[in-house]
Amino acid sequence: MEELNNFEGRDIDALGDDIYNRIHKQIKKRKSKPVVAFRWLFRVAAVLLLILAGALIYQYILPTRPHNVTGSIVPGTEKALLKLDDGTVIELDSTGAGNVASEGGSEIVKLKDGTIAYNSISANQEVKFNEVSIPAGGSYKLRLPDGTMVWLNAVSSIRFPTRFTGPERKVIVKGETYFEVTHNKNQPFIVEVPGRQQISVLGTHFNVNAYDDEATVKTTLLQGSVKVQTPLSGKNVILRPGQQTVVRAGRAIETISGIDVGKVMAWKNGYFDFDQTEISEIMRQVSRWYNASIELDPRLKGLTFSGRIPRTENVQKLLKMFEATSTVTYRVAGNQIKIYQKR
Repeated sequence: MEELNNFEGRDIDALGDDIYNRIHKQIKKRKSKPVVAFRWLFRVAAVLLLILAGALIYQYILPTRPHNVTGSIVPGTEKALLKLDDGTVIELDSTGAGNVASEGGSEIVKLKDGTIAYNSISANQEVKFNEVSIPAGGSYKLRLPDGTMVWLNAVSSIRFPTRFTGPERKVIVKGETYFEVTHNKNQPFIVEVPGRQQISVLGTHFNVNAYDDEATVKTTLLQGSVKVQTPLSGKNVILRPGQQTVVRAGRAIETISGIDVGKVMAWKNGYFDFDQTEISEIMRQVSRWYNASIELDPRLKGLTFSGRIPRTENVQKLLKMFEATSTVTYRVAGNQIKIYQKR
């Protein structure tokens, strides 16, 4: 490739003369007419060589050079939308610390570290339902009315009451959420993934990955125990720390032991951490976190990668990690990323 670069900016006649002179020193022709003929032929050869070099550069070099990433693709930040029972929507990331709203007997407060917390102020008011949703390119932390802590990944949501009353504490989630549930043996904590599964706990730490565009729902237990059940099978599985259930549509619950919980929780701790992960799954994560549209070459289906990188890094650095494998390359234009097979 270095030799190809040496042709840049050279005059064609001069290039022909140069090639001719190099060869002429070796063959030492004596007659002038063959020399003139050879000089002409070498100039033609130089032109053809330049055309060939240009074609090679266009076909093999330029596609592997990514476009400069503009400011339209940046890492995610803490941002979320709070939807009150009456339909009012509050942008939490643009709200200052202090009281955000009061509803259903609870005061909604934004703490100094950005966490949204619910503090009970009256047991006489009607219970309302709130929803916190995270857009693409965001994440957020929430303290529920019972003290349970919830972390939400990009493109995720949780719906919950402003106060937990009755025999159970029930929330509805989509996307990816991590829970540290406050123990209450008299009021089990229920996490429902609509139409897909339900998790019952007393007090425990666990992660739920239930994106609509993923084929499976994965529940990973870090501490305590949980019961996972699906509406179709009617069966349930009790998880122990370090275990994970995988629920696929129309199939029985699969239990996997020896899970690396550090990799599962990488998103919460600020990392992408892949371990022989299929490229389409990786790019879905990238799309959610960077709020980017991704087009994936179908020939790359089944290709897997391993690696770890902070989620605060620019998307270009992440993409270069994949390109360094010499199996894929990429282009970036505006808010779109195209990933295709390297030739």
